Formats: sequence, C-alpha cells, structure tokens
Amino acid sequence: MFDKTKTYKVYKYFKYNDHLKHVLLDKYLWFSGHKELNDPLEFKVKYTRDKNSIKYSADSFVKIISKLEPYKNSPEAVEGSRMMLNDYPELMEVFYRHHFESESNKLGIYCFSEVPNDILMWSHYADSHKGVLIEFDLVKLFTTLRNKNKGIAFEFDSINYVNCLPELNIGLIHKDEIRAEFKKMFFTKLDKWKYEREFRLLSTIKGKISFDTKSITGIIKGCKMPSEISNSFTALINKMETSPDLKIKSAKLNCENGEIYFE
Repeated sequence: MFDKTKTYKVYKYFKYNDHLKHVLLDKYLWFSGHKELNDPLEFKVKYTRDKNSIKYSADSFVKIISKLEPYKNSPEAVEGSRMMLNDYPELMEVFYRHHFESESNKLGIYCFSEVPNDILMWSHYADSHKGVLIEFDLVKLFTTLRNKNKGIAFEFDSINYVNCLPELNIGLIHKDEIRAEFKKMFFTKLDKWKYEREFRLLSTIKGKISFDTKSITGIIKGCKMPSEISNSFTALINKMETSPDLKIKSAKLNCENGEIYFE
C-alpha cells in the first residue's frame, strides 16, 4: 500500500483529446462516479454474517438509518425498523447494503497509475501509444486540491488487489468502525487489474475539481504519436502555466524486449 511519508509521483495516461486540454489549460480534473469506470465490479462487496459468535446490534443500525431517507423524518419508521431488526437480523444486510451504496454513489474518483512505462497501460489508456502520459507530484497535487477546493474532502491511497470480492462482515461492524471498513472497500479491486498499479484519489463530490498545473512535473509523448499531433501538443504545452521542474520527453520502445523508456 502507499507510503504517505515518501516523495511520490503518480501518472495519468491520456488520449490526445479535449479531456487532456481541460486538464492542462483549464486546470481541472474530472472526478468520475464509480459507475462510470471500466470495472463492472467497482465497489462491489460480499456481505457476510457470523451468527455463531456475533450478536447483532439493532441500535447501531437504527442510528445509521435514522439519518437516511425515508427514515430521518419518521420516528415511527425508525422504531418499526428497530423491532424488525430484533426479530430478523438478516435484514441488517439490506440496510448496510443501502448505506454502502448511498455513500459510494456520492464519491468522485480520479485514477492514476504508479508506473509510467507499462506497455499495456500505454496501449489501453493512451490511444495505443499515440497519446500522452502526465506525471504529477503527489504532495503538490494533494496540497493544491485542498487549497483550491475548500469544503471538499479528499482521500488517497494505492489500490489493494485481492483474488476475490472483499468481504464485509456486518456482524463485526459497529457504528465507530463502519467508515473505516467502507473506506477499505473503496481502495480494493480484483487482482485481474493488478497490472494497472492503480493509485486512487477520492473526493466527496463528482465532476470538475480545480487544481494547479504546477503540480505537473513531467509530460511524455507516446512513441506512436503522429508528427502533426506532436506539433499541436507542443503548442498547447507552451500555453500552460507550468512548473520550472517540468520535463518534456518522448517515449521510445525497445523492440527487443518490449520495454518502454523515455528520452
């Protein structure tokens, strides 16, 4: 997992399109909802219950659902739910599922990679090597996101890859633990995606979020970028507000071993 004590670079693969231009010139990142991402199992969880060792707590569930529609304005509905949970503890899975989905649908996601030279990433996300790789200084990026977007909370970490859907044992979770447990789910994916080495930013809103392009420390053109696009891209870079540390390079492919390097 990500070590927050170290200097860190993260990378975003782009096609050469309007999205890239919005990042470099308009200085905003688009945080997507999880349903917009390409993994159909994003934020999916397997719910489990340990009836032998865990006594379900209806009170903790009631405190959660009392803040949700349609319960928050109906004490009668809350009390009715309490009674049902005492009699039918399996219903707590339904309420946790509703709460988890409600929370996850609010979140915005921006995905990076921790590797700049993966041939599959260039193929899948940078228009078959005709696109661009942007390198960000994570500390600078995170600082500018917080400074420019007061009232929006951000979380970040590397993705933890697992060989099956993460389990959420609702019998072990109490009100003080639920946020931490849900957060783990937001940074977990199946290991079929491991090659991406994803690093993820979460925000409490979706859509456009402003940042400072001085947090960009590197721009790399794909090894198959056409010359006319390369010239257009160079002109675009010249319009940017850039960091003095910015380095512009081109990707090269070693045809003997398939390794990508930059110069």
